[in-house]
Amino acid sequence: FNDAGETCLTFNRVDRGKKYVDHHTLLTIPSPQAGLGHIAFEVQDINHIFLGHEFLKKNGHRHSWGIGRHILGSQVFDYWFDPLGFRVEHWTDGDLLNADTPVGRSSAAEALNVQWGADSSQRAT
Repeated sequence: FNDAGETCLTFNRVDRGKKYVDHHTLLTIPSPQAGLGHIAFEVQDINHIFLGHEFLKKNGHRHSWGIGRHILGSQVFDYWFDPLGFRVEHWTDGDLLNADTPVGRSSAAEALNVQWGADSSQRAT
């Protein structure tokens, strides 16, 4: 929700009943322009986040944001740009939820905040 109480983004997950699934498979944000913001790939563990980070950095790819840990979803993340300028996220260690998990509500600031790492204001666009 924003300061006016309007929904500003939603994390959506697949409903598999009692089976645990990823915190979200789709994030929607109201926007005047339709589009896809980024795509995310799960990696094995935090070691692979750092290995990927160093590989991409060494090979001259453009970094966007991270390494850090999201508050909502708890994922360790690292964002990069592909050669066409599209944002790609690598993540690991996210929360698993099921149908018994209550729906939560948070501010936009909390949704974009991090437990550790660079905050979203330092994200390259």
